[in-house]
Amino acid sequence: MSNLPFIFATATFGISISLSHRIPRFCKAIVPRTEWIHLPVPKERTDPAYFAPLARLKRDAPGLQPPRIFLGLVHANDESGIKTRIEIAEAILPFPFGVATE
Repeated sequence: MSNLPFIFATATFGISISLSHRIPRFCKAIVPRTEWIHLPVPKERTDPAYFAPLARLKRDAPGLQPPRIFLGLVHANDESGIKTRIEIAEAILPFPFGVATE
């Protein structure tokens, strides 16, 4: 699975952040709460510029409990990249997040 390409790759997290802000509101009509949101990160992205839009990520939605955020920072055979991606995300995000595979 790790050799599969991204179906929709973006230059930064910008679009993912915009979508994550809308998901809880859109899903509220179907389920009472969005439990978590997963944001994948391509293996080759270890540059701070890609992660910069994470600073705009908000977990709050009016009247809703915030979803947990999981970042897809883990890739097979990439220990140093994993550490770098985690360090960058920790430096930018103002709240705790979960770590997941891409």
